[in-house]
Amino acid sequence: MKLASTLPYQWSFCLLIFFVSFVPTTYAATTKLDYQLQGAVYSWYGQLDITPQKKGKNGAHHILSITPLRMKNGLTEVEVELEYLPQKIGSDEIVGHYQIQKILINPVNAQVKNTEVVLDEVDDFTSRYRSSSDTNLIRAFVYRWSQLLDNASTSKQVNPKQWQKQFSSKSTFNPEESGLKSIPNYLAYLSTLQMKNSRHEIKNLNIRAQSNSLQDNSTRYSVEFEYQWKGINSYDENELAQVGINIELEIKNGQIIIHRYKANYLPPVTDLGAEIRC
Repeated sequence: MKLASTLPYQWSFCLLIFFVSFVPTTYAATTKLDYQLQGAVYSWYGQLDITPQKKGKNGAHHILSITPLRMKNGLTEVEVELEYLPQKIGSDEIVGHYQIQKILINPVNAQVKNTEVVLDEVDDFTSRYRSSSDTNLIRAFVYRWSQLLDNASTSKQVNPKQWQKQFSSKSTFNPEESGLKSIPNYLAYLSTLQMKNSRHEIKNLNIRAQSNSLQDNSTRYSVEFEYQWKGINSYDENELAQVGINIELEIKNGQIIIHRYKANYLPPVTDLGAEIRC
């Protein structure tokens, strides 16, 4: 009799465990970033910040969040939450704006077709102007490069020549697989893996400006992050690898130029709390 009387409580406890464990898994699955979309948005605002605007209304767009909404007339509608800092000639002290914009992106070529400001709230305090174009362009590169690696790993068609243009003539390229010293060879190697599924999850992205030591006074950047590479091979087996990435680059006229790319395999991560998503 005692066992029977405790069964409802045992079932309730089991259901509670099931619910708690199930909800985060579902949430994580629905929040996987679309790298092509992320790259398109960051590239758009990075280029916008360096393009002369009408009536001198240039500024910095610091992206807070990117949320895909729906398909609209064959285009992807995206909501972008951002902090907009208008550029003020002769002064770094400005009044910022909190904005929500909707943009339409062509899902085929990742080109932005239309933008609309749906909310523009002016701050009731002053801020110091902070540029955002370089970091936006660097993030766009990281997302697009990661998508390239996933495409190559699953034997999708890629164009090495398009990416070689972003590497300087004296750049060094050292991927995680030794013996591969060029982008075409590296992408060709990835395609031989013939993965059914590949995901280079970006972790712990750190963008750091180096000193202005170049003749044209441009700034070089050190970009460091990690890949948690998850995949399913042709035998339906799960594969997992941790890869550390270190890139040295500069930006000229809105174009990224890679001077050094180095990757190496890392030990497996045991403390998941130490990881930070990009």
